[in-house]
Amino acid sequence: MIGGISISSPAGRTLQLNAALKPAAEYTDLLSGENYVTVSSIKPVLKLLTEDVLKPSDEDTTLTSDIKRKMCSVLEEKYRPAALQKTLAKSCLLDPRYRGNNFDDDAEDGIKCALIEEILDMEHGGSGASASAAAQPESLAQTAVPPAAKKKTLGDLLKSRTSTSATVPKRARADLELTRYLQEEPTDPNENPLAWWRNNQERFPLLSTVARVHVYLRNKHTIREGVQCRWKCCHPSQILSQTT
Repeated sequence: MIGGISISSPAGRTLQLNAALKPAAEYTDLLSGENYVTVSSIKPVLKLLTEDVLKPSDEDTTLTSDIKRKMCSVLEEKYRPAALQKTLAKSCLLDPRYRGNNFDDDAEDGIKCALIEEILDMEHGGSGASASAAAQPESLAQTAVPPAAKKKTLGDLLKSRTSTSATVPKRARADLELTRYLQEEPTDPNENPLAWWRNNQERFPLLSTVARVHVYLRNKHTIREGVQCRWKCCHPSQILSQTT
């Protein structure tokens, strides 16, 4: 009996279905949004749903428990492919609201290595000045009028000396940036991760390049539609026919 209503009656079954579906409905609606970052939140939400929100409790009826287990099973199956898991993990780690909080040590180390390799593989990871100079047509370089000689200042000499003596390999710089980033506390859950990276790209110049790919571009319509489609297929209403 539920509130004096038999669990085998139509009204009783409705109450049991509602008890299973209601907790997940809000997450489904939020992760279907089009105007804010959602892809990087998939992994934390999956963990929360399967380990807490949809975990059967002692107060649940058999039907309610069965529906919750089925929903967890469908969610885990939809996001099981290794390539998709890797994409979600990178987006999640590069979201300053989560960082490494949703990974075990081995998984985090694997994602860190993959991100560092991505940074090293990027063609335009060097200084903007040298890149633009290299891109200048040869004819333009030959015909351009040289600028007037400028007397060097003490600051110019010191800057030149510092930059020459303090050259650090790109891999070491990338590893240092990633380590510093993960050591910081996660930001407020309501903060916009895109705005955070825009405001902190000077602190993390190398890491911000891959963050743009995995946090920004992964949320563009053409890329995230597949991820969101998987989530919408896990909507409670889609699972009912498989459970009842």
